[in-house]
Amino acid sequence: MTDYIDVMVMFLLMLFAGFISYIFLKDVIITVAAVIRKDKNTTKLTPWQMIYHIFIGIAAGVSAILLMLGIIMYFDVKNKHC
Repeated sequence: MTDYIDVMVMFLLMLFAGFISYIFLKDVIITVAAVIRKDKNTTKLTPWQMIYHIFIGIAAGVSAILLMLGIIMYFDVKNKHC
């Protein structure tokens, strides 16, 4: 039973990391779209904030992918040993 609790924790961490990635990269996409459209009303990020948001978003996305691969490998190993 503890095996499934570990998988559930990894799944929740994967969802959390994906959500963090979405939030940070969404701000970058909104800023780029506002600059392209020359929109004056949209709050834009400074270049340093954009770099920060891109790095955090990519790092969170990569961690979500690694957690997803960990869950897949867990079930793959469990099925081969049974």
